[in-house]
Amino acid sequence: MIVPWSTASRRQDGAFAVSPRQFWSSPRFKQINRQLTLMWGLVFLVMMVSHVIAGAIDTRRGNTIFNWVVPIVLIVWAVKRTGEVSAAEAE
Repeated sequence: MIVPWSTASRRQDGAFAVSPRQFWSSPRFKQINRQLTLMWGLVFLVMMVSHVIAGAIDTRRGNTIFNWVVPIVLIVWAVKRTGEVSAAEAE
C-alpha cells in the first residue's frame, strides 16, 4: 500500500513508457500522473479494507461481496476513469 503513495511525487515508469518524451516535464502531465497514481492507491487501499471486512464477517455472502464484487467494481471503475482522463487529455 505504501508503494503508490511513495512514488506519487516521483517518476512513474508506466506513464513515462507510454507518453512521448516531450510531455514528461509538463506540469499538466505530472499533475495527471499524480492524480491517477493517488486514485489507484486509494482503490487498492479500499480493496484491502474490503478483504479485511470479508474476513471479519466470515460468511459466504460476505466473502462474495467483499472479496469479489467490491474489488471488481473498483477495478472496472478505475480502469474506466483512467481511460476517460487519458482521452480527455489527448483531445
